[in-house]
Amino acid sequence: EDGELRFYTGYYEAAGSDANADRSIKKDYEHLVYTRTLDESRRAELLVRAYRNGDEQIYDWVFPGVGRFDMETLGAEIQQSLLVGEQHLLAGGIDIRKEDVDIMNVTGPVDQDDTVTGFYIQDELHVSDAVTLRLGLRNDHDDDYGDELSPRVAALWRHSENGEVY
Repeated sequence: EDGELRFYTGYYEAAGSDANADRSIKKDYEHLVYTRTLDESRRAELLVRAYRNGDEQIYDWVFPGVGRFDMETLGAEIQQSLLVGEQHLLAGGIDIRKEDVDIMNVTGPVDQDDTVTGFYIQDELHVSDAVTLRLGLRNDHDDDYGDELSPRVAALWRHSENGEVY
């Protein structure tokens, strides 16, 4: 089967004030996503994603000085899913991202580059037509801060044809 390639992009800009500063924000993103069904009967799907996110914030403080926060994230992800038996939809993947943060504030500059690598696995268990459970585990390794393990537990209840509770 043929795969599908999609490109997403967006831009957001805002400004506001509070008691401490006037602030302007600009955010943008670009995502390129490739999906391919490998085996429709077993819901085996491949997802490959490359992305870039940008964030710029400028603070004009009430006290003397202007602050600037710039962050750019470049990343890539690959995920595979597969139906095991009739009830378990397993998904696993790898996500790697490089984050570059530049801050200029009244106390001086900060320039921080960081790489985070994540591995995850999730089981979507179809208990019945009305109930689905999601159990997952993710480990993120940060070059500066080490490992962080994050569990995930979620439930979906379809109480009627037009209603769900997640």
